[in-house]
Amino acid sequence: HNISATRRDDKHNISATHAYVHAHTRTSAQCANVMYRLTHNQLQKLKTKVFWLLIGTNDFSALQCSSDAVTAGNIAIVQQLQKLRPKARVVINSILPRDSAYMDLIRQTNKRLNCYAQQTENVDYFDATSIFYDDAKEELQHLPDELHPDAEGARAWGKQIVQRVEEILKE
Repeated sequence: HNISATRRDDKHNISATHAYVHAHTRTSAQCANVMYRLTHNQLQKLKTKVFWLLIGTNDFSALQCSSDAVTAGNIAIVQQLQKLRPKARVVINSILPRDSAYMDLIRQTNKRLNCYAQQTENVDYFDATSIFYDDAKEELQHLPDELHPDAEGARAWGKQIVQRVEEILKE
């Protein structure tokens, strides 16, 4: 099912469109699924100035992909987005923290994605780790199932996303 919701924030004079794709299948969203959609004309009608990319956690768990594979998948998606919308800005959101079994992979991948963004025109990196992981306590926060944000975490994350998009649109 494709569900989209548009919200207008009059205080910030921003229209934000949030599109969620939830497929009721045995697999979750993964880099390859996004690439398929991008290369099979499922983006033609979408006109946007900023793409916000968060993909990779399901590649680790469902496919047991390496950090190299998830990094390469993210880069391929960014390159395809740039090909389709050359004037758009792409923001790579850090892969959110998860249970301890995945934290080393996530940290390594996020470090690589940040490095890639710093070296690539019209690509930014947004680190949301501090919202969902307490370094001092070395524990997750606002992720009750160790994967999905709770309401408080989602609000904090959303607020930071809006701030970053506002900054980008002012540039």
